[in-house]
Amino acid sequence: MIYCKNDLGKKVNINNFNNKDCCVVLDFDKTITTKTSANSWTVLESEEGFCAEVHKEAMEYVNYYAPIEIDYDMPLEKRMEKVIEWYRRNMDLFYDYNLTEDILYHCIDIAKLDFRDGLRELFKWCHDNNIIVVIVSAGIRNVIVELLKRENCYYDNIQILSNNLSFENGKMKRFEDDLIHTYNKNMDRLQSDIKEKIENISNILLFGDLIEDIGIVDDKDLYKTLTVAFLETNVEDNLDNYQESYDIVLTDEDATFSKAMEIIKLKE
Repeated sequence: MIYCKNDLGKKVNINNFNNKDCCVVLDFDKTITTKTSANSWTVLESEEGFCAEVHKEAMEYVNYYAPIEIDYDMPLEKRMEKVIEWYRRNMDLFYDYNLTEDILYHCIDIAKLDFRDGLRELFKWCHDNNIIVVIVSAGIRNVIVELLKRENCYYDNIQILSNNLSFENGKMKRFEDDLIHTYNKNMDRLQSDIKEKIENISNILLFGDLIEDIGIVDDKDLYKTLTVAFLETNVEDNLDNYQESYDIVLTDEDATFSKAMEIIKLKE
């Protein structure tokens, strides 16, 4: 199903997308990838890909922290504290069990990771028209980059902001960077020249699967942002909130980039 706000045409000038005066911003897990795909964390937590011990401990973390992440009765500061703790413990888990680049690539080899229909066409359209693409993810950058490479979609106009694993002599180094997590996914870490270009364009096209994904774009730029959601979980319960938050909500068989490009009338 397709749900569009009645005043959609008043918020942004859709012609600006066809005039190439825009950029495209996306979440990764369950946005670029399908709802049945593994996410960029669980790729490295599989029993078959890494080891049984990592899988067991990672699932214990999921069972404890995942309900907290979506417990909106809990104060935001407390939820954020727990989410950061979760991500740190996962990073330590990979390090303690000696994750290597070879294991990482093997995990990707056997993982179920699929692009949402129309993603390749959208990325090619952006590349052919020199449109900046920004992927902002609370997942693992190494997995994202490798998947794009394997799908021949790792174009030079794509910027990726995500948690990067560093390796030395093929072995993972302890993760000591600032984490990108559910509650701080934004474009603040972009290079200054890319930020400046985005500030000077007429429109932003944002794709996400969670309401929090709207926060990727700065509040001051929301007036020129067309927001598109893929809603495939508890649709009936969540639809009202998504319609209130997003300009376009796509569900069921219409939850594709192909349908979004059709609605926005992106063309060569």
